[in-house]
Amino acid sequence: MYNTKFITENGKDIYPGYLSREQRALIREQYMGKKGYMRCACRPDAGLYYKVSGDLKIYPEHNGYTHDRYCCRYKNLTGSEQQKPPYYVGEDGEVTVFTSVDPRRFSRKTDSLEKSQQYTITLDEECAESEDVLIGKDDPQKTVKEPQLGLDGLVRGINVDCFTEKVLNGKTIENRQNFSTYVYYRTKKVKLSRNKKAIGDLTLEKEGVRFMYVPFAGICQSRNQDFSKFYMQTISADGKMFKNFTFPEIAENAVKKFRKQYGTDPDSNTFLAGFQYIKNCTVPWKNKSNNNTYRVLERV
Repeated sequence: MYNTKFITENGKDIYPGYLSREQRALIREQYMGKKGYMRCACRPDAGLYYKVSGDLKIYPEHNGYTHDRYCCRYKNLTGSEQQKPPYYVGEDGEVTVFTSVDPRRFSRKTDSLEKSQQYTITLDEECAESEDVLIGKDDPQKTVKEPQLGLDGLVRGINVDCFTEKVLNGKTIENRQNFSTYVYYRTKKVKLSRNKKAIGDLTLEKEGVRFMYVPFAGICQSRNQDFSKFYMQTISADGKMFKNFTFPEIAENAVKKFRKQYGTDPDSNTFLAGFQYIKNCTVPWKNKSNNNTYRVLERV
């Protein structure tokens, strides 16, 4: 078990990555002038004491501490730190994630111009009464230098991280919209190790990709002449329902993975998490400025 915890003199567990500046200030005020009031939990009997300083950062009371090798404060004889877990909440509250993929780079080949043209849309479409048909409801190990997470592991880490912060700070999760909004703000602290970019700061306008974590409301199919469009429906913070365009195999694979993981179909308690991209649909005889663009969920 990777340790990040401190224990106070009265036996209270403290996880510094989830402490606000106000909470740190209260701890400093409570123990002003005292020593030995907070020790690292990796070796409770070793007396590895820490304190909250005037700048509200946490420092050791003495130099030369020897921490357990599975502690975030461990350093070897050369001063190097222990390898961090793939989803790591630092003592300053910033989160570093080691991922196997770069969300900003994703491509999907189309077999022909006609095939890519049929997927052309300009923006998310707000749901209205239509003849859409609901679908999907009825009906390996690699050696790497550091542990890395795929999309499933990344989302799972965000889930645990956000829920942990809520519990430790006595906050109530009222509903899906409430939790979704909290995740949005929390992901502004979740940085990818490969590019140091916070997931919550990715935008369609600048990077051509954004992270989505929203209440799921079903999958629908819209038929139009010779082809069909697939949408994953979601609910916004104000209760409006939106249709997010995706490719058929993306939707089908997402449902299959969910069934395999949970043994049931997605329902009203499910969130949709993943990355949405802006794609260009190039038409050879048109100027580049006239190329069509569309939003598409490609990692779900």
